[in-house]
Amino acid sequence: MSATAMYGKAVVLHAEDAPRPDTPDPGPHQRYRAPRLAVESRTLAPPAPGRLQVEMLYAGVCGTDLHLLQTDPLTGYVRTSAPATIPPQGRVIGHEGVGRVIAAGDGAGGLRAGSIVAFDSIIACLRCPVCRRGAPNQCPEALLLGMQADGLFATLVDVPASLAHDVTAYIDSDRDLRAAACLEPAGCALLACESARIAPASACWSSAAAPSACSPPCCAGACSGRRTSRWSSRSRAGARSPQTGATRFTTPGNSLARPSRRST
Repeated sequence: MSATAMYGKAVVLHAEDAPRPDTPDPGPHQRYRAPRLAVESRTLAPPAPGRLQVEMLYAGVCGTDLHLLQTDPLTGYVRTSAPATIPPQGRVIGHEGVGRVIAAGDGAGGLRAGSIVAFDSIIACLRCPVCRRGAPNQCPEALLLGMQADGLFATLVDVPASLAHDVTAYIDSDRDLRAAACLEPAGCALLACESARIAPASACWSSAAAPSACSPPCCAGACSGRRTSRWSSRSRAGARSPQTGATRFTTPGNSLARPSRRST
């Protein structure tokens, strides 16, 4: 473990903390106004036990990140209703990405300097009955990376080792690194497909319009012979759906149509 403090830059979200007086227990969309981003210098102490210091290589922008910056035009409150806290010093946002371990605290699960890691986005307690039965994503004490704890939009980050997955053996090129940065949204889609019990020849429908909407049909392709995906007009449906495994696409107000070329 390095004993030297490290310095880096981070994308930090600031906002006015102004809970609506007429709303008991307000959510973030009723509490934070006038969000703004700043690139700031951050100093990281050597990692504590069970934590990693990671040099970020790629990061992904999620719709959740965008909703922290988008505001209601009438009130100025942020749009996100996902759990979030923005402390006075700001919140380092971002929860999708891949990086290289620079230093590891004691008890970091075998991860060491040089390991390439991708990340979970849910900081679970790992002690409660829910976690012990293998559902840490449902942990009642969980915090969201980049929302309730500082996240990945930085040159250097300090994260719990429990979030990191060693993907070193799968990285042979820059393309592999960029793919690894998408593992978190792909994992969400895979869990959805597993929970939906998709079987061979199932017809699947994805209603998401964000870039990560490509994940459900791609994951469904592992077990489905027929794949159907819905794309909004802003997702360039006709061009994108064949690349993601969809055999049909649609835009709002239109019926299902086949893409310009059939996926293989």
